[in-house]
Amino acid sequence: MKKSIDIDEIIWKKANIEADKRGVSIDDLVKQALEVFLGMDTKKI
Repeated sequence: MKKSIDIDEIIWKKANIEADKRGVSIDDLVKQALEVFLGMDTKKI
């Protein structure tokens, strides 16, 4: 079963800008956020 979350468009735009600044993909940025803020193991994602 696929799970999804809704992210406010403004937050999504800011996340994309930060990813560009840091030279990482938005996927990497999201994985880092999940690991740091939610303590999730993202190695299987």
